[in-house]
Amino acid sequence: MSETRTQPFYDAERGRLSNAGDREVIPSRLIYAMFGLAFASLVFVSISVVLDRPHSGVPAAEPALAVHEVTLAGEGKGALVTDTASGTVLLDTENGAFVTVVREGLETARRKHRVTGNPAVTITEWESGRWTLDDPATGWRMELSSFGQGNLGHFRKLFQ
Repeated sequence: MSETRTQPFYDAERGRLSNAGDREVIPSRLIYAMFGLAFASLVFVSISVVLDRPHSGVPAAEPALAVHEVTLAGEGKGALVTDTASGTVLLDTENGAFVTVVREGLETARRKHRVTGNPAVTITEWESGRWTLDDPATGWRMELSSFGQGNLGHFRKLFQ
């Protein structure tokens, strides 16, 4: 399974051209290890599905402290966040930072699901301190608190 070179090549370790036609480019053990890892992953996932194991890493159910319904809009790096209940503009800036990143992810999910318009999303603050953004139009969810306190702070400022 070893691949050999038949043409001369530059050997950087020796600092000269080499004609070593029997030198392995990718070690066969590495190839076997890569396929073995892929096969082992497939076996483990299959066993988990067949045994109907509960998902790990899923947050436990908890009460919500606050639920905000907003629309995210903007062009390029800009961000416009509007509270749908009151019509209040919460953020209108040319550089939306993390809010723009979230908006772009939301727009990508909506393009994939062929959602037209700009329906509202819900931002939920949970009792444990987690914040999530849910898009009812696509079922897309983003754990805002997973991106660090600095990025989460951009959304916290909107609702203070």
